[in-house]
Amino acid sequence: MAGRMLIHDPGLAGRTPGGLADNNWRLEETTTTSHVFAWASAHARNVGGLDELLIMCHGFEDGVHDGLQAISTYSLGFGLALGRPGLTFDNIQLVSALRGRVAQITLFACGPAHTRTGFQNTRADGMRFCGEFALISGAAVVAAIETQYYYHTPSWWDRLRSRDGTIDFGAWEGPVYRFSPTDGVGTRVM
Repeated sequence: MAGRMLIHDPGLAGRTPGGLADNNWRLEETTTTSHVFAWASAHARNVGGLDELLIMCHGFEDGVHDGLQAISTYSLGFGLALGRPGLTFDNIQLVSALRGRVAQITLFACGPAHTRTGFQNTRADGMRFCGEFALISGAAVVAAIETQYYYHTPSWWDRLRSRDGTIDFGAWEGPVYRFSPTDGVGTRVM
């Protein structure tokens, strides 16, 4: 395998950064989640496989009610806002298109691996979501549990042309895990 591909969902403001991958794909607003993985699979096949697939998008959050503390709040770990309708437990099987074609997938998104205490094995179990992502895709998956901050400060040239600046995620915020494609277990790497 050789090469890298970067997929950028347009919901994430800013221009796709150059120089990170051999192939950059900024999705259209109407791109379906199934098309995202079919196209990435086709590209990977055409280049003899990918060492890494980089995905830049928002992480889904949703409301949770913690019966122990009797509070309702929003929590991360509900999947990825990647294409339409997004990637969740409902359609995680779409990543099977990548099997045998990608060695590692890095998720630049807010908290896809987040699991709030007491929500293991629910729709809010981000650790399980990332573990299944790894198992089904056959690729190692790298993901954070915390909100990730990024910048897209426009240069003077960008402002002159009325466009966003280039995305820069900088360093990871919070713990980062690598999920094994053989057993789905996440190991903290940062």
